[in-house]
Amino acid sequence: MRMTRPLSEFKFRGMTTGGNLAGYPIPLDKFLHGSLQVKGNRAFILYDDEANLGRAMSLSVSVDPKTVGQFTGYYDINGKEIYEDDIVDTPRHGRFDVIWCDHGFYLAN
Repeated sequence: MRMTRPLSEFKFRGMTTGGNLAGYPIPLDKFLHGSLQVKGNRAFILYDDEANLGRAMSLSVSVDPKTVGQFTGYYDINGKEIYEDDIVDTPRHGRFDVIWCDHGFYLAN
């Protein structure tokens, strides 16, 4: 099943790998949301959202590349953003994985 809504923004999320950045501890296994930077085989989320880690500044934080997903432009019934690699439950058709294929997001079971 293809999700055909056009993207209004390019936003990504990725799970932190922990550590320390600019004197601030970075929690392990926390999803951060923002722009994606890729350097070689490493991935970073650049964000300036105070809600991410509770600090009002821009940081580029290392994330696990296997956890990076792009925002689909869709929200679930609770208003939560749906990202690539999420699992969605539909009342009529069951459970699906959100995947990127060719030129768009799809629901695959």
